[in-house]
Amino acid sequence: MSTIVDARQVINFTNQTTTKGVVLDLSDIDIISFSSTYTPVSSGTGTLALYESVDGQNFVAVSGLTVSITMSGTTIWHLSPVFSRYYKILYTASTAGMNLTVTMNARNNSTIGPENVVPPPSIVNS
Repeated sequence: MSTIVDARQVINFTNQTTTKGVVLDLSDIDIISFSSTYTPVSSGTGTLALYESVDGQNFVAVSGLTVSITMSGTTIWHLSPVFSRYYKILYTASTAGMNLTVTMNARNNSTIGPENVVPPPSIVNS
């Protein structure tokens, strides 16, 4: 049975009007879930998508893990197993602003220790 080794908020955007996201290094993670909650500001719209990469430079969209946001809501994505080392969560603004939070629960199936925690995310603009 896997144990949650890291559970924290990785995105907290207020009135986000431009493209912005985070890159996570999941090298010691076997299973991960992302929960995103969003609320448009001034009728804002946008897209939230998950991308993966083996080298941290070249990212490809994960099939089926994109949501077009036009009203308040919550989306949960589960990845099991986690194949790629790097994942990018990217919000792309279309109109006006968006309040957005994303929380992750990372699990490891092997020995649990501080080395299994996901390093702090890197902020990206594309």
